[in-house]
Amino acid sequence: MRVFPLVRVAFAVSATAFAVGLIACDTGAAGIEACRQIESLRCEQAPVCFGDPAGTTIQTEDQVANCKTFYQDHCLVGTEAAEDAEQDTIDKCLAAIEAAAKCKTDKAETIGTCDGKPLLVSGASGLTPCEILAQPQNLKDCNFVESQTTATSTTAATTSGSGGSGGGS
Repeated sequence: MRVFPLVRVAFAVSATAFAVGLIACDTGAAGIEACRQIESLRCEQAPVCFGDPAGTTIQTEDQVANCKTFYQDHCLVGTEAAEDAEQDTIDKCLAAIEAAAKCKTDKAETIGTCDGKPLLVSGASGLTPCEILAQPQNLKDCNFVESQTTATSTTAATTSGSGGSGGGS
């Protein structure tokens, strides 16, 4: 009895099963890149809300970097959008997030009292700029963002102290 033909058949079967398994691993998630861009900007803007009741614990450059790293993987679930958002749509959302951060920098009490306020979904004008940064789906231009994506606040993205570097403590 020759072993080589059996080894070849076994190898071919296992290689085919492996290839089929790789194809089946697609999550079907939409909006992964949109999520990453939005969350990266939220991480960058998070320090403006440090110390705010609705803010984050992100203050240092290391914590911002940790936040971005966290969302690289977290965003693999995508957004609520049925398909990937066009870059123009993402850019509008990013601009609205930057406008909300500027409202905080300009010391606006609520988004509704902010000069140059970003457009909000109905009923969100009483939210503070930091509440908007924590829940960007309240911005009209970001309403395609899944609320679960933002439910894990940027606070969870870093566990390091004010001077921490890479990873949590």
